[in-house]
Amino acid sequence: YSILSNLGFIAPEDGFTTLEVSKKLSFVQAIEKFPQLADYKLITSSDAHHLWDIYEQEMTVALADKKIGTLLEWLRVS
Repeated sequence: YSILSNLGFIAPEDGFTTLEVSKKLSFVQAIEKFPQLADYKLITSSDAHHLWDIYEQEMTVALADKKIGTLLEWLRVS
């Protein structure tokens, strides 16, 4: 149900700086499949509904503090 699989593109005027990549693809595989992803900051999520579905730490975000505003700013900055 992704933007790319439904529309085939991400319009630059939409203003996205960060995109979530399916846990089924590595970032390298995602960029190989959709080269336009190289223009964005990429993140992934385990989307866990049960404890046993939580991914091992593969990616971290270094933030100055644990405030939601700080995370949102990190996501906005390209």
